[in-house]
Amino acid sequence: MRDISNEDIRTDTTMKTGWRRNGSYRRNQFPQVERAPAGLKPAHFIEPETAAAQCTDYHRENIMMLCPATHCGHMMEADVRAGYDPCSGLECLYCPRCGHRGMKARDGVQLLFTGQHEYVFSYGPSLSHLKVVLSMVAINLFRTQGMAPTQLAAHVADWALLMGQVCGTVRFAGDLVLSSCYEYCRRQATKSPAVSSL
Repeated sequence: MRDISNEDIRTDTTMKTGWRRNGSYRRNQFPQVERAPAGLKPAHFIEPETAAAQCTDYHRENIMMLCPATHCGHMMEADVRAGYDPCSGLECLYCPRCGHRGMKARDGVQLLFTGQHEYVFSYGPSLSHLKVVLSMVAINLFRTQGMAPTQLAAHVADWALLMGQVCGTVRFAGDLVLSSCYEYCRRQATKSPAVSSL
């Protein structure tokens, strides 16, 4: 097998595609790619410092969850003893004020699809999903507070995880004002954006 010279490994106009039995290789010619002028960035380009700031904001928003227990509303903290389950994508939390324990999706709940007042969410690598069913009363009630139905459904899914329900159907209906789900979503609608969850 012969040595490869610098000319052989030039990659600006040629690409090595494989070795032949006699030790030589074949090269396919490709036209040179026209480079963009200096200083010109693609439309989708994000400056590294901007991307880092967005990740920091997302992490700060996602990590702070309100306790779902009625008449509490304290910020929940990570339960270091129970920890994080990489198989489900769920992280255990506890409330230092009232002692309530629950879970949250570390990367947030992801909307899979929606139907008429029905929203199906997944989380992490888990195959489990939560179906949230909203009543028209709930949709109209929170719409007056500036919360879109999809956002409301995501808060209901977060509430279900915080209450320990990791799959199945959650119905936000009935006597809303007396439910802890209503209180949780109301707090989400009124709390400052700096501690907003997904």
